[in-house]
Amino acid sequence: FVVINTDLIGRIRQISLSSGTRATRLMFWKIGINAFLDKWILGWGGENFTYAFSKFYNPQLLKFSFYETWADKPHNQLIEVAVTSGLVGLVAFLSIIIFSLYIL
Repeated sequence: FVVINTDLIGRIRQISLSSGTRATRLMFWKIGINAFLDKWILGWGGENFTYAFSKFYNPQLLKFSFYETWADKPHNQLIEVAVTSGLVGLVAFLSIIIFSLYIL
């Protein structure tokens, strides 16, 4: 099996942890995890990641751009479910995935 060097593979090789996009996403994930730990049972409510982001904002995000001072999503589905619906919603979400894979 031969892997062809496509544009996508080239882009993946160029990504480093210090690049702007990767670093800001990791910071967003950390903010999301902190928000989940703050309200871990029922979460912050649907589409309320913005409030959690504001509470746990990391000023290091300003190094990348002023656009990083606001976010409506953590750019990770599991973290988003955990933040917005807490442990209850996260267990339900993972159960749906696990049972779907089991049925397949």
